[in-house]
Amino acid sequence: MRFLAVLKDSFRETLDCKTFWILLAVSTLLVGLAWSVSFTPVEPGDAIAGIARELRRFQVGRMAGRQPVEFEASDVKEDGKGGYAFRLQASPEAALHKLVRQWDAAARGRVKKPGDPVPDVDVPTDADLQQAFLVSQFRARQLLRVSVDPEGPGGEALEYRVSVRPERPELLHGGHRVNVLFGLFSVRLPLSAALAMAVVHTMLADFFAGFVGLLIALIITGMFVPDMLQKGRVDVLLSRPIGRGAILLYKYLGGLLFVLLNVVYLVGGCWLGLAARTGIWNPAFLLTIPVLMLVFAVFYAFSVWMAVLSRSALVSILCTLALWVSSFSAGRFHARARDPQAESVFPAWFEKVVEAVYYVLPKTSDLKDLNSAVIMRSHLGEEAAATLPLPVSGDPSAWPLYVTSSVVMLGVFLACAIVLFKRRDY
Repeated sequence: MRFLAVLKDSFRETLDCKTFWILLAVSTLLVGLAWSVSFTPVEPGDAIAGIARELRRFQVGRMAGRQPVEFEASDVKEDGKGGYAFRLQASPEAALHKLVRQWDAAARGRVKKPGDPVPDVDVPTDADLQQAFLVSQFRARQLLRVSVDPEGPGGEALEYRVSVRPERPELLHGGHRVNVLFGLFSVRLPLSAALAMAVVHTMLADFFAGFVGLLIALIITGMFVPDMLQKGRVDVLLSRPIGRGAILLYKYLGGLLFVLLNVVYLVGGCWLGLAARTGIWNPAFLLTIPVLMLVFAVFYAFSVWMAVLSRSALVSILCTLALWVSSFSAGRFHARARDPQAESVFPAWFEKVVEAVYYVLPKTSDLKDLNSAVIMRSHLGEEAAATLPLPVSGDPSAWPLYVTSSVVMLGVFLACAIVLFKRRDY
């Protein structure tokens, strides 16, 4: 009962905090914006024509290229099974051959960076290579079920018979318009509705809630324990028939509750609004709530430890931000070291030191990256996500490592804070 009573006091303290209501008001703006967004389908012929115009540009990994080729789609017909058949015409022929040669060189790794000479760039390509290029271009736009049949030259143009079938209507590239502020602003999407929703969800999870929100939360909660340790306040708390460890733990839980209410409201409200208005009900975005809470819980435990050690809100906040930057940097360095295409510019001993630091620090940045990868794959599907120019990183089998590492560090930080709090004289 005493535990519930203290938690009730923490809840009341959270509601009495003015910054809580300010954050809630800011979250309300984002939630309201999410409720104002909707999608409107466009005519399939217009969507197919838009895809055709984009075929002049390609991207393979970090390599991109383009040529002044005019692609025109005509005679667009629905097949009655969710797919579309149409005639594709490309001109001029010389520019098409050059575009296909550039793509082939990039796909085979014969060019590493823009400006590298393309082998046989002026040599005409055969129908099979042109077919492979067009298939890859449609698949890069998440149109996985595609067939391209050359129909021979027509004047100065090359013609093909194409059929495509998106796995879901929202995966049709350029097939929707997005309406914002209840239709006040409307613009045609340059990508599929599913990919647009995945981008919005990852931005909300990684930037608005995962960076801006987490930064604000750490700054605000970084003042909680130092305020409690001020002369006069701590004396009253220590006079209560509650152990010192319990007092600090309850204060820690109060900070978690402060952030939890805002995270649930922001993430849950945005998810519900976007899903209800667009019809895309994808619960994977809700995984952001436990992931962000675990990330915050780790940093806040360290913040509490620094607060008990220094009794200064400024020192606590700066040390916590330093841990955040260190964890993020070590995670990025580790990911780059695992990339076979990345060239290291650091000495071997430095890389070993950073790798050791990476395995010691909590894997908070990896948790957020893996959460974003889950969101992207849940919207597009594994096969479609693999077609993106820059592949979606994140191995789902790494969840146990990242979670365990973060929980262990959370426990270490919190235990150090409690032990120090018990031994200090106030």
